[in-house]
Amino acid sequence: MSLRRFFVTPEAIAGNTFTITGADAKHIASVLRMGRGDQIELVVGDGRSCTATIVSASPSQITGEIVSTSICSNEPEVLISLIQCLPKGDKMDLVVQKCVEIGVTSIVPAISDRTVVRLQTERAQKKAARWRRIAEEACKQCGRSSLPTISDVISFEDAVRSAPPDSLKLIPYELESERSLKQQLEKSDPTSVVVCIGPEGGFSQDEVSFAESHGFIPVTLGNRILRTETAGLVVAACILYHMDELG
Repeated sequence: MSLRRFFVTPEAIAGNTFTITGADAKHIASVLRMGRGDQIELVVGDGRSCTATIVSASPSQITGEIVSTSICSNEPEVLISLIQCLPKGDKMDLVVQKCVEIGVTSIVPAISDRTVVRLQTERAQKKAARWRRIAEEACKQCGRSSLPTISDVISFEDAVRSAPPDSLKLIPYELESERSLKQQLEKSDPTSVVVCIGPEGGFSQDEVSFAESHGFIPVTLGNRILRTETAGLVVAACILYHMDELG
């Protein structure tokens, strides 16, 4: 039987001991009712995976000893960052969950011209916190060894400006007919890819032009127009397959 997995920062481990606080501590002690002698798996953000034994447990703090440590190697070699313009309803929950499962490295929720959802600051922060919890649960479920980053909600323009300059930068666009995703991947064989996905109404021509001015390449995904909650997952899967990370 596999051990319960919890993500911790390197600071949570000191020598051969560990400390967990916050929501995870409460979950371990109060929900799972684990205590002295029980074992858990700690996934550290620096690539280590530790088998650990609980020494003391309370809803505010779990402490224990590290039994063994191994190096995790199940993360994709290609880094995929998804700039996802916010979809309506709870579709973003699905985007985060499935893209994290498949191996996306970071997700940037963005507001574009045609984004219907407009979040006030407090609500946007709560949404981002929820997406981070979903990402962590997805990581635990699929066995990833690194927790993807979910940024705060920002404007599409700021998201485009913040894209790493040395990445392959792509913006799927329904009016593009010449350049395909496959062609761009074959040209560059990238180690880092940034993908912009528009909201239900797609991107405006001005937004595509703005992205192009910052190094993004418009690409077609074929003859069918994908839903916003589907497109990012499809693109990520294609990138991973091209890089021999799937199949």
